[in-house]
Amino acid sequence: MGESLSPENGSRLDILEQLETALYRACAIDLHQNIIFSNARAERILGYGPKQVLGRKCHGVLHGLALDCATPFCARDCPAMAAARAGNITAAKQARMQRSSEARKRVSVIPLIAGYARGRTLLVRMYHEPPGDGPSPTQDDALPLTPRERQILVMLAQGMRPADIGGGL
Repeated sequence: MGESLSPENGSRLDILEQLETALYRACAIDLHQNIIFSNARAERILGYGPKQVLGRKCHGVLHGLALDCATPFCARDCPAMAAARAGNITAAKQARMQRSSEARKRVSVIPLIAGYARGRTLLVRMYHEPPGDGPSPTQDDALPLTPRERQILVMLAQGMRPADIGGGL
């Protein structure tokens, strides 16, 4: 299972608990660009296990090139982090992520903004590998989610607790 740092109040966060058991590869980054969570599935993309990335700066681990312009995908004060700090979100991107082995892996990177302890915000990055060597999925089909699953992810990103979501559907 993934590892996460405890929030200030000492309890694990619902969004991180959901990501830990999710079928998708995911990591969560605070607004200081520290990786505070990575699920075990993300190791397939990054080549690093959760314990190897926790507490590290995202731009020191998440090396990638955007496919549309071949510019570095994650850097100090990248556009995704600047948008998250302003409470906004950037579009999903197709990228070639560099693994710990130096090989590159083609993935879709889907950003989400999630509430964190005491009003703090997290940038959550979900990774999806396109099947086979065919064309990359588009932004619309990067994650094959049902409308209900998308609705639940939005509610979690807005800071709702899983126990409260059932009544809101």
